[in-house]
Amino acid sequence: MKKSTFVKTGLIVILVIGLVLVSYFISKRYHGIHSSVFQTVIMEPAIPIGAQLDWIDIDKIDRGIRRWDLVVVRYSKEILTVMRVWAIDGDTVIVGENEVSISWDAGWGSAKIKKTNSPCDLQGESRRMIGRNEYFLMGDNLRVANDSRYLGIYGRDKIVGVVVW
Repeated sequence: MKKSTFVKTGLIVILVIGLVLVSYFISKRYHGIHSSVFQTVIMEPAIPIGAQLDWIDIDKIDRGIRRWDLVVVRYSKEILTVMRVWAIDGDTVIVGENEVSISWDAGWGSAKIKKTNSPCDLQGESRRMIGRNEYFLMGDNLRVANDSRYLGIYGRDKIVGVVVW
């Protein structure tokens, strides 16, 4: 094989690989898939600080948000964080003095989660049924997570995506 043929073949291979990579990244963006590095301790140890997660825009998923999903939440204008969905439409959240209890649909299950000294805001109620497009979110690292136990129920408008594996 001549040197010029070898060089041409190499350039064609590099060009094809480049086109495949470009189309892959364009396709990810078109389908609403993002990859972000999250600098947060609230999901440790399941998700360590600095973990890179792929997530899909909430408007691009073809199913609703489910209990136990990891969701990407707009914590502030510039900050995104990840939390786990603990309660969805129809579930009941009860706020006690030192704990939060959650009862899932039709008695399927329940959980009691300790909280620290910060109050939980359920719009002045100690017992609340989660409504449509509302979610009770918590981080896995319960000692440090600033989540629904302290900030109250999250509306659908605060959730920007769902983590995909």
